[in-house]
Amino acid sequence: MIIWTKGADGQWSYDYQVFDKWVNFMMGLGVKKMINCYSIVPWNNEIHYKDAATGKFVDVVAKPGTPEFTTFWEPFLKDFAKHLKEKGWLEITNIALDERNKDEMGAAFALIEKVAPGLNVAYADNQKHINAIRTAKT
Repeated sequence: MIIWTKGADGQWSYDYQVFDKWVNFMMGLGVKKMINCYSIVPWNNEIHYKDAATGKFVDVVAKPGTPEFTTFWEPFLKDFAKHLKEKGWLEITNIALDERNKDEMGAAFALIEKVAPGLNVAYADNQKHINAIRTAKT
């Protein structure tokens, strides 16, 4: 819903028009408590952006925890948080993840906390967790 464009000078710009229309549409229907934004860790780890110099879309693999991941996501998260704050939506917006492994989620969460601490997160966890229960011997 958000078009990322990399300028000839290497600077990023983000087109929020479709995203804003969708959020406004949903809010008009009464859905106002939460906005979940997916795809910080897509299943194929691909980021799609428009190259302003060629006008073509480019696909890049950027796995969580890698320098490439930070290079692409850091400027977006900062800009997105600013946009959400201007719209009055920051407090109700979550960066959402679906059932990814703990290393991928951890890397995404760490970057969000570092560069856009006002953003919340939501996630589904498919990991098996075992809690150790200690019993006292008598």
